[in-house]
Amino acid sequence: MTAPGRKSVVAHEQQSVAYDSQKKQSRRQFYQGVVIDICGAHHPTSKYYNESFHNGIFFIVAIKELADVFPIYWRQGYDLLRSVYGVDENIIGRQCVIRAESADRLDILYAELEIGIGLNTYYQDELCNTYVSTAGFGGISGGANSTIRNLITNRTEGPGEIWFRFEK
Repeated sequence: MTAPGRKSVVAHEQQSVAYDSQKKQSRRQFYQGVVIDICGAHHPTSKYYNESFHNGIFFIVAIKELADVFPIYWRQGYDLLRSVYGVDENIIGRQCVIRAESADRLDILYAELEIGIGLNTYYQDELCNTYVSTAGFGGISGGANSTIRNLITNRTEGPGEIWFRFEK
């Protein structure tokens, strides 16, 4: 049964556009996690997850909100992963954001994983002339005070990435 009265063509189109956009709206959920292992053909098993992965690349991620460990398939390609992030040791321990349709294991398996920039991620400013001590190569200690003084004067610099360590 339709509503009483007639609708103009414009009103009908506006209602259908609003309905279509509401129908296509994403109901994704966001989770915070930490990468604790990377599995694939090069490393098929993980001590944190009881399954072997022989094809593709899977991130073993501890999701804070769900208090569990999940595998997540890396969909963006091996070459991008290695050229941007490097070896596995550079990725393990980094915080990430997971976009999934629901908290179901299958939805999280094929969720979007983004290795995000945390609050502690401030890299050295290459435009500033900072003091770099090479005394450590010769076994001589020194230069720490100058480095700390440069960090104090330039507030945009930081310690870089801070990784989390895990033990099972």
